[in-house]
Amino acid sequence: ESAALGRLALEAQVPFLVVRAIADAADTAVPEWVLSTLDGLGRPRPARLCAAVLRHPSDIPTLARLAQGFHAAKAALAEVFIRAGQDLLFPV
Repeated sequence: ESAALGRLALEAQVPFLVVRAIADAADTAVPEWVLSTLDGLGRPRPARLCAAVLRHPSDIPTLARLAQGFHAAKAALAEVFIRAGQDLLFPV
């Protein structure tokens, strides 16, 4: 996806930067039922998530590792934003 957007930006002569933060290993399997607990924006629905976890308690260690990875990725992205400043998103 990034390469395609980068080509479009290049053609339009628009500055383009990709910053990625990896939240999980390539071989990490997200339990299939997790998607059914998210809303249309990918945010967890607490009641659905709690009910699903109660039905799948063996997946708790996997969920904990995923949560830890997502928190670390979010912190890394926040650090990039802090170091790069507002101009990263809205160049002058």
